[in-house]
Amino acid sequence: MADGVLRLVEPPGGGRRCSRWCPCGPRAGTPNGARRSCSRPEGAVRTTRTSSGRVLGVLAVLIAAASAVNIWLALAVRGAAESGEEPVGDNRGIPAERSVRIRAEKRVLTRRVRHPAEVVAVPADALTLPPGAGGVVTDVFVAPGDTLEPGDPIVEIDGRAVFGLPLAFPLYRDIAPGVRGRDVEALQEALTRIGWGQLAVDGIYGPETKRAVAELYSRVGLSPEVVDAAELGSHDLVRQEASLRRQLERARSADSVDSLLVADLEDQLASTREALADAIDGSGPVLGAADVIVLASAVDVERVPVAVGDRIGAEPVVETSAPSLALEVTAPFDEVALLAPGDRVAAPDDPALSLEIVEVGRGGEGDRRIRLAVTEGGAGLAPGDVVVVEFVAETTGVPVVAVPAGFVFLDAGGRTAVLVAEGDEVRTVEVRTGRVIDGMVEIVDGLTPGTEVVAG
Repeated sequence: MADGVLRLVEPPGGGRRCSRWCPCGPRAGTPNGARRSCSRPEGAVRTTRTSSGRVLGVLAVLIAAASAVNIWLALAVRGAAESGEEPVGDNRGIPAERSVRIRAEKRVLTRRVRHPAEVVAVPADALTLPPGAGGVVTDVFVAPGDTLEPGDPIVEIDGRAVFGLPLAFPLYRDIAPGVRGRDVEALQEALTRIGWGQLAVDGIYGPETKRAVAELYSRVGLSPEVVDAAELGSHDLVRQEASLRRQLERARSADSVDSLLVADLEDQLASTREALADAIDGSGPVLGAADVIVLASAVDVERVPVAVGDRIGAEPVVETSAPSLALEVTAPFDEVALLAPGDRVAAPDDPALSLEIVEVGRGGEGDRRIRLAVTEGGAGLAPGDVVVVEFVAETTGVPVVAVPAGFVFLDAGGRTAVLVAEGDEVRTVEVRTGRVIDGMVEIVDGLTPGTEVVAG
C-alpha cells in the first residue's frame, strides 16, 4: 500500500470474474449491467483506492494494542525475575506469566518527600528595649564576645539599669510594693531560676521577693529605685507596737485584772500591727516594666550597637548573632505532621549540607512554611538559591507486616483479602489492613511475615 492505494494480487488460475468492487466491473453499455471476465492476465495486480486516514487509524490502534500487551507481560515477568520471585499459575485461571508471587515482609513503612527550599537572608538576632521604653544611654555593661546570662544588667537608660530576666512574658506594669498578680508570679519564677532559692510563687510582692529584687541590683553594685515613704512612718508604728505590748503584759499580770482594759489594749495592739504590716508592704524596691528585657537563656554578644550618650528607643541594644542564611520550604499540611523544631532535614543533592528545623508553621488545612537553619556546609549558598530538601512525611514508626498495594483486593463478598500461595495452590485469605504508606499496605491481621502472596 502506498499513497492510500491497496494492491491485491490475484492468485493463479485465470478465467475468473472480477468481484463486484473491481474497477473493471460492469462495462458501460453492457446489457443489464452484466459483468464479463476481466481481461487482465493471470497474476496481475489489481488495485482499489480507499481512505488513507481510515487505514492508518486502524493500523495505529492494532499496533498500540499489541505493544501494550507485550509491555505488560514483559514488566510482569521482568519484575519477578529482578526480585527473585517466580511467576506461578493459580487455581483462578490466571496464566503463570501474568501472576507474581512475593513474600509478606515486616519492616518500618516510611514515606519520604522532597521539596525545593529557597535560601533567604536572616537578620541578626537582637535584644531591644520593651515597647515604649527609651531614653539616653548612661552606661553599657556588656561588650562583644561576652556571654550574657539571665539576671545580668545590659545597659543603663536615664540612670536606671536594664536587666535580662527569663520571664514567661514581658512585664506590663512596674512591680512595686503592694502589687499582686500573675506578673509578680512570673517575676518570682524568674528570680528562682537565676538562683534566689525557692521563692514562694504566690503573686504577692512581699518581703522575700523584695529582698531578691534588691539583691539583683546590689550584687552588681547598683541601687534600685525604692519606695520608702511608708518605711519612714513605720518607725513610729514599731515603737507604738512595743509600748502596747508592754502595757498589755502589765494589765494581764496585775493583782486585779481589769478585763475591759485588757480588751481595749488587745484591740489597739492588733490595729497597730496591721498598720505596721501595711507600712512594710508599701515600702521596698521597684522593678520597672521598662527595666527588664526578656532573656530566656544565655547568649553570646556579637555586637553592641549603642554607646553612652546615644538616645535610643526601638533600636537593638545588643546583637546576639551575625546575619545568617536560612532555607524556607512550603509543604502540604499533611506532610509536616511529624516535623518539629530541632529535627534534622536532608539535602540529597548536597550531603555536606547540614540543616535543622527552627520553625514549623501552624494553621488549618493548606500549606505550611518551614524554616531551616544551616548548621554546616552552607559556605557556597546565597540568597535566592534553591536547595532540594527531603524529610519523612509519614511512617509507621515500628516494623509492621506489609505487602504492595496491588496484592490486596476486595473479594466477592466485599471483604479485604489477599491470595496466599501454598505450593501450586492459591487460596483467598481475608485480612485486616491498616495504613497505606508509599505503595505498601500494612496488614494488621491475617498474614505473617514470609507468607507467599500472589497478584494476578
